[in-house]
Amino acid sequence: MVTMVRAAALTHFSDVMRELGGDPDKALRQAGLRPALLREQDQLIDVAIVARLLEDAAQSTGCESLGLRMARHRQLSSFGAVSLLLLHQPTLRHALDTLVAHMHLVNESLLIHLEDAGGIVILREDFVLHGAMRQSVELAMGVLWRMCEALLRERWRPQGVSFSHAPPADLSEHRRMFRCRITFGAEFNGIACRAADLDVLAVAMQGSQACVLLLAYYASHILGSLRRGLPFAAGIAALYGLLYVLLQLEQSALIVGSIALFAVLALIMVCTRHVDWYAFGRQDGDRSSEGAGTPPTVGALQP
Repeated sequence: MVTMVRAAALTHFSDVMRELGGDPDKALRQAGLRPALLREQDQLIDVAIVARLLEDAAQSTGCESLGLRMARHRQLSSFGAVSLLLLHQPTLRHALDTLVAHMHLVNESLLIHLEDAGGIVILREDFVLHGAMRQSVELAMGVLWRMCEALLRERWRPQGVSFSHAPPADLSEHRRMFRCRITFGAEFNGIACRAADLDVLAVAMQGSQACVLLLAYYASHILGSLRRGLPFAAGIAALYGLLYVLLQLEQSALIVGSIALFAVLALIMVCTRHVDWYAFGRQDGDRSSEGAGTPPTVGALQP
């Protein structure tokens, strides 16, 4: 059975190859891939072809850290639709659990495990393919690092990073990326971090809370009292909660969203059933008539 990976795994491949003086289009064709494939990020590719492509590119350019250079530019959007789920998780632990559950949608060859060891948690990466190659391992490790960094920003302070392969001749790229203790020749590929760091509120969750508080403050002043502003803020918080639930769902997201939309529409109709909407039109017509007034006389128009 062929193990597949999204074409998004090759994001920034062309940029890094050009930086190193290589020809990305030529490398892709030699691997049997179309250069245009890089723009089709959800297209599935044989992971063995991708792994061999990265190794050949690293050898041709003489850069042992090619995979790590690609990972350095990654964003959460590289995970595709799964990135929406990751972005709306309350903590890094929830985000990692979500990534583990949906990893098959991103990379079928990669397995991520969370191993608790007292106050330390190991984010371990295992590969389905035996004898995983250096560039693929370092790319996967770098992408995982960037995901955690994007969610926690400056609060992401892991204890160390471990690689099962031998160290490269130049460690500058690794030190630039990881900024912590780096171990080569280890028994596993993974990142060690404090368990407490996984339970810190993610930046996106703090931003949602700040938005709700700001809207509550603003609505309270516009509506004249805190008692009127709080229901508005509660509605915004409920909307955020509904979006969070919908993002968690996969198969039933459409039906749940449709039911929620129907419920909101029904609530609006019930609450406004006594409103005379035609009265607003009559008032606008009266104001227009008053604005027209008496037509000016001929004398008033003369200079």
